[in-house]
Amino acid sequence: MAMQTAVNFGLINKTYPGTGAGNATQWQRFTQVVDSLNADSDLDTVYKVLFMGRHGEGFHNAAESYYGTPAWNVSQYCPPDLFARL
Repeated sequence: MAMQTAVNFGLINKTYPGTGAGNATQWQRFTQVVDSLNADSDLDTVYKVLFMGRHGEGFHNAAESYYGTPAWNVSQYCPPDLFARL
């Protein structure tokens, strides 16, 4: 199972108008743009950045596929009626 990780949390490496080259990182340039958008917007407009990520397939997902959901849901570590009590 190959693991893939997004570099820079997936932020695309690009130039933004008005940020200049300098030594700013990609995230610093992106932050400048968002700050500029907020500074130039009317009072009813706010720009926000949401970070959303999803983990890939973990070992527990692969084990459930291998053993099957019914077998995966039965565990020697919890009482058989645990889910009935929830």
